[in-house]
Parts: sequence; C-alpha cells; structure tokens
Amino acid sequence: MSHIPTSDQALDAWLNQDSNRELNADYSDWKLDPVRDALAALNVASPIRPITVAGTKGKGSTVAFLERIIAAHDRQVVAFTSPHVLNLRERWRLKGDPMPLDLIARHCPRVDQAIASASGHATYFERSFLLACCIVEDLEADFICEVGLGGRLDCANVLDAKVVCLSSLGLDHTNVLGPTIAHIAREKLGVCRSDAPLYIAEQSPEAATAIANNLPAVASHHQVSPLNIDFVARHPLGLAGHHQHANAATALVAARAFLGDTTYNEAIAHQALGQAKLMGRCQVLNHSANGRRYIIDGAHTQESIAATITFAQSHFAPATASEPAQWAIILGVANDKDIAAIRAALPNVPILRCGYEWGRCAQSEDPAWPNECQSWPWADDISQALDHPFLRNYQNILVTGSFYLAGEALEALLPEA
Repeated sequence: MSHIPTSDQALDAWLNQDSNRELNADYSDWKLDPVRDALAALNVASPIRPITVAGTKGKGSTVAFLERIIAAHDRQVVAFTSPHVLNLRERWRLKGDPMPLDLIARHCPRVDQAIASASGHATYFERSFLLACCIVEDLEADFICEVGLGGRLDCANVLDAKVVCLSSLGLDHTNVLGPTIAHIAREKLGVCRSDAPLYIAEQSPEAATAIANNLPAVASHHQVSPLNIDFVARHPLGLAGHHQHANAATALVAARAFLGDTTYNEAIAHQALGQAKLMGRCQVLNHSANGRRYIIDGAHTQESIAATITFAQSHFAPATASEPAQWAIILGVANDKDIAAIRAALPNVPILRCGYEWGRCAQSEDPAWPNECQSWPWADDISQALDHPFLRNYQNILVTGSFYLAGEALEALLPEA
C-alpha cells in the first residue's frame, strides 16, 4: 500500500497492513530491532532527541501540559501519543491539536520504503511511530514522545531522550511487563539515558522504592512534588482533577530542562498550563437534551479509576447513610485488566456494565468479571447504556474503564453537550 492516504479511514487501513498489538495483545515477538532498522533506513537528517514520557497513569496528561508549555514559547512542537479517543489523528498532534491529514499521510510512501528495506513488516504502532519521526524532521519541530507500553521494548526507546519524565507507576499490562511494581519500574526506566535528566512524578511508597532500586545511570534524577493548592488557585489548570497537580508539576520542570534557562519563561509556562486540553480525561459534559451531567474518563487501572472517582465525588453528591447515591457509573473494561482491583476502587453507587467495539472488551458473561460483578446489569453498547432503564433516576453519570468506551461515549454525547 505504498500510496498517500486521502482520508482518516485510508490512513487507518495503511497502519493496519500487518499486525496490531493494540487489538490482539500479542507481544510474543516484541523487540526493537525491526523499528530500529526502519528508523535507520529513514535516514533522518539529524538525531531526534525528544522529551520521552513513560509511566502507568498520567502520561497523556503530562504530554498535554508539555506541548502547551513548549508551544507557548513560540516553538513548533509535535507530540506522539496513544491511544486516540475520537479521531485517529490525535496520535500526532501539532501544538496540542490533531495533525492535519496531509502532514501525516505524505510520509507514508517514505515509511513503506524504509520498512521494506528493513524487516519488511511493521505493526500498527511502529508505523505510527515512524510517521511521527518523519513529521518531526519535516517540520523541524521539538518532539514529545509518549511511551506506548512499558519502555525498554517500546518504539520510543530507539530514540535517545533529551529529557525523561516518569509519571505515576501502577500495575497494568502485568502479563507483558511482569507481575510486580519492581518489574514495571524496570521496564519503564528502560527509556532513561546516561546523559538525560529524569523527572519523577509523585509515586506511591512501593513505586518509589521500586524506582530507587532499579534506577539506571542518568544525568540527574529529581523527585517532583505536585503543585500546591495556592499555585493552582493562581494558575488554573486546563485539565481537571487533583491528580493533575502532579502531572503539571512534572511538565513544568521537564520543559525547563528541555528548553534551557535562557529560553524558558516561567510566566509563559505557568499561563500555558491553563491551555492544556485532552479528550476523555475527567471531561465534564452537560447534556442539553436530557439535562444530565456526564463525566467521561478513560481510566483503566485501580489507581487511575480511584483518581477519577475522587474527581466525580467532588462534582456529584456522594451517597450517605441517609441519602442514596445521586450518581451512577457506566463501566466498560478490557478482559486483560485486573477487574477485581478496579472493583475495589469503585464506591457504593449503582454500576451498569457496558460493552464497546474492541476485541478485548470484557463481555457480559466474560469470566474476567469477578462473581460479584456478574450480577450487575449489562448494556451491549454505549447507546443502549445511555438509555438504560437502570439509570432512569440518575442525572449524574460517570463513564469510565476504557479509552475506547470514553471515545464512544463522547461521540454519542458531544453533539448535544
């Protein structure tokens, strides 16, 4: 398919020429050599040294803050991130906005040629990454690269980072990365370089110990404290939720290191925090047709859902002994997630399970659901869930558990929100 795609659908088909690990979760042949060889075949004019962002939760938000800070300094900045929520081109952003199709697609023949001269095949994510490298070279832009999975074997690790950010760690993808936080930390820290500083966001005590025990050689490493309430009161953040205070703080110090003290302007950086935007992160929608308020969030681990619940409880009235819950949850999850751990993070409010269009979605009778959850009501898709009789008496709804479910909910709700 060595041609220039002329639509988002055609671009998606081009990316899907070979395998798609995001869909099949098959990492049995996961290695860096194919993408490293293809990158070498691209023969980019000069080495690409990005800000590389690794972690379990908060990666996408940290990237969103970073790209706004750097763009506010009047610089071209490209961000590579995943997954997308509404539009495929969210995976490549220019100054915080989805990349125009022509700026992406015109590099497809070049990437095809590089892959053909290397291993001859590339996954969906590898093709996406190689396109990002071409775009960065084409636009002579600064680059922010979000790690897709892990770090050591992720595409991002074929580039030598100039600055590394490590967002909050937790247990996710344990079947690929390993069963403990120590395994997770070791994999994530694989993107570090001996000549690049490492900025570490606030961590749980267990994760902090794992990071300390597995820290590789770096130029310097810094524990970053979250922004305090007074700072956020003076400089409101564009992304909602108390958990964003840690992501924004990490972005500020990493941007300063990347830009250098002579370029970095503190006042500009602080103001830019309020311009950050990201689909499906504690996104509040007021629906004009039915009067409901929705919070849409793609959280899919115990820790990230706990942060989302904290945000929801600040917007929706919590249940008490005398007052029933005034809000409910639509929950959809992948069958490879630790649903029992996710259940432990959920409050005592009505929960409607929901399917979505993705191969790894946990369906109604899927054994991945713990016994307790099997009795919860079920909706086949988000359209059915939004109109489900189970939710008839609730005006406040949280939709969470998956970025794919979040995207389908936003697609259904945005025209009327």
